[in-house]
This record gives sequence, C-alpha cells and structure tokens, in this order.
Amino acid sequence: MHLKKTIVMVAMGAALTATVSATPAQATVADTSCASGEFCDWTGANYTGSKAVSSALPGVCYHGTVTKSVKNNTSRQVVLYRNSTCTSSDVVIVGARQWMPTLPWTIHSYQA
Repeated sequence: MHLKKTIVMVAMGAALTATVSATPAQATVADTSCASGEFCDWTGANYTGSKAVSSALPGVCYHGTVTKSVKNNTSRQVVLYRNSTCTSSDVVIVGARQWMPTLPWTIHSYQA
C-alpha cells in the first residue's frame, strides 16, 4: 500500500510540474506598416499574413504574388491583375496613397 501511494504521488508531482512550467504562446502582431514610396501587399485580408514590399516601378510587372490586401503609398496608381502576367481583363486600380484592406479576388500580379 505504501509503494502504491508513492507512485501516485510521484506521478501527480510530475504532472503538476509539467503544467506549471508550460508557458502560453505569445500572439504575433501583424506588420501593417507601409512607408512612403512603397507598395505593400499581404497574403491575407485586412493586412494579415505574409507581407511583401516593392517600389511599384512604372512598366514593371510584379508577378508571383498572392495578394488579398494592399497599401499603395506611392505617388502613382497601381493596376492589380487577377492573373500572373499583368494582362488579365479582371483588374483593380489602386490610386496613389490608397489602401484596400480587402480585394474582390486574389491578385497574382500588378504594375504601375
């Protein structure tokens, strides 16, 4: 009987130690900043997910993106395309200094 109590108490002590030493995970805060002169896009709506930054240079097709929200902090408009070659007829035009937390569809390329 004494051996059985000891085993139970050791097991309870190990469980208590494991519970006390566990620390809660810290929530990650999304980087929603976008400096002047930058075009910023996020993989999630409302500036969540992975963030990419470019200068959105005129005439350059930026492709390979999966974009669901944008901040255009440049001085020029940027055209967002549904396909990955900057040629789709499905476009969204984002004016200079315009922010769009949600887009009507996922964007796969853009150019200024």
